[in-house]
Amino acid sequence: DKNHASVVVWSLGNEAGSGPNFVKAMDWIHANDPTRPVHYEGGDQSVGDFHSRMYAPNNWVGDADKPSILCEYTHAMGNSNGNLQEYWRDNIYLHEHHAGGFVWDWMDQGVKTPVPAEYAGNVGKGPVKETFFAYGGWHRQKYHDDGNFCMNGLIGADWKPHPGLYAIKHVYRNIHVSPIDLAAGTVSIRNWFDFSNVADMATGRWEILEDGRVFASGAIEDLDIPAHTAKTVKLNLPKMGKTDAEYLLNIRFFSKADAPLLAAGHELAWEQFPMCGNFQPMEGALSAKVSMKESPGQVEVTGRNFAVVFDKKTGSLASYSVDGRKLVSGSMPDLWRPYTDNDNGAMRGGSKLGGKLEENLWRTAAQNRQVVSFNVEQVSESSVKISVAVGFASIGATANFGYLVSGNGTVDVKVDYDYSAIPQKKRHAHRTGMKWELGGDLEHMRWYGRGPAATYVDRDYERIGIYGGTVDGQWIDYARPQENGYKVDVRWATLTDASGKGLRFETLGAPLGVGARHYSDETMESAAYSFEMKRSDTIFFNIDAHQLGVGGNNSWGAEPLDNGRYRAKLPTYSYAYRIMPVSGD
Repeated sequence: DKNHASVVVWSLGNEAGSGPNFVKAMDWIHANDPTRPVHYEGGDQSVGDFHSRMYAPNNWVGDADKPSILCEYTHAMGNSNGNLQEYWRDNIYLHEHHAGGFVWDWMDQGVKTPVPAEYAGNVGKGPVKETFFAYGGWHRQKYHDDGNFCMNGLIGADWKPHPGLYAIKHVYRNIHVSPIDLAAGTVSIRNWFDFSNVADMATGRWEILEDGRVFASGAIEDLDIPAHTAKTVKLNLPKMGKTDAEYLLNIRFFSKADAPLLAAGHELAWEQFPMCGNFQPMEGALSAKVSMKESPGQVEVTGRNFAVVFDKKTGSLASYSVDGRKLVSGSMPDLWRPYTDNDNGAMRGGSKLGGKLEENLWRTAAQNRQVVSFNVEQVSESSVKISVAVGFASIGATANFGYLVSGNGTVDVKVDYDYSAIPQKKRHAHRTGMKWELGGDLEHMRWYGRGPAATYVDRDYERIGIYGGTVDGQWIDYARPQENGYKVDVRWATLTDASGKGLRFETLGAPLGVGARHYSDETMESAAYSFEMKRSDTIFFNIDAHQLGVGGNNSWGAEPLDNGRYRAKLPTYSYAYRIMPVSGD
């Protein structure tokens, strides 16, 4: 190793305290190899040429007498790697003596193993293959093991990247862009390469999106920017078009020439900025008549080609059918998500994220809700309004759900959650939203929001655009089943069958969070491996005002950052969206 060009620092190790042995070892290395610095993490930081910490808070930096380094950080176990911007944008880039950090770690360490014969019926369904990657406890059940604690990689044991790797790529980009005057097309481009000129490394392009589709594009010509300098660049942007659309500016940089590990044209970095306008929901004719039929147990609203049924006992929209075909078979409030590995670690402390004493109260609060009131109003010939108030006695919260059913088949949903009676330190909702049970053949999903990789409120490092795939394709097969595949800042999402018939969900205000899968929360939380899960014939679709961030400072107690956005600390949450039938394009 001493002759290998990639070795730039010698390390004495870590987690072993301080003492004269380490001083002697450091002195020997300095004497025998004066070309490389020495690293050591542990003790009083007096040994080594760095201030070194592992899993330090995102705002940690040592004294300026020597470089600071995070020898391990952003623990990549399962669905993780949140709040990277708080490490980099808000700290590392601001301190010349901060050298950065090393993610723990690169790859899941699982053992490829055949799926047991008793689960052969699940093979080929969803994420289940003929083999899986076993972790601690599988082969030697009677001995001590660390469970899935060695499954903490940015890529899986099958080399498939986890969404955290895409987040790392974006945050680690070496070309940054800041807006100066977007209306005039001026931006500042900063080169964070240590030696290379941007012009030697990359080509650049700008794109303007109109409601998620490319409206105009062009080349960025002036990229003569030496290392560690910035330059103001003028982009030849056109005038914007319609005022009732949302315009976003993408700025992208691509590798200029083929290299041993990189093909020409590979995207190196990107930025996205809002330009002007706002997303506008679709409008449909409301003139068609609707009729209402009420019984002691339910309310049915019917129109020309649709029927919507509400259940008075549960307060839920129980079914929604179009042309005699049931597209929705149930809905309910939702305050929970299947544990991520970081959630599980944070629960061990007893009080964090609700702790063991409170977790089941939040997990079961929606199922145990009480309908306080249920009101029906025929607003006009073409619309019926349903208003439902519910209580969650176990946690002390309430919610109101309003449904406006119109003659064109749309259902406008307004949701208001009230946590104000709960002390702020006990507001531990992992999710604030609704869960819909949809027909299992609505397998084709498209959305206008961040993507294509999964995003969360504290890992929203993907571009807003229009993306698509199958529901099964959104599943991230972490070593242990857990919350995954989510999308934030969503304007609309469609779930359709192979012919394009299905449902469209779109915001009537602020962007939403959505997720779709063929597995219930209960199925996921009861499984140690994906092959143990029975794939449902229906689709579970979440549409939320908020979901807890994934965190990642560590996986044994750290919660998502308490910055006002990443945890559910607000006294109230309100959002609104529209459901409508769609067909073809």
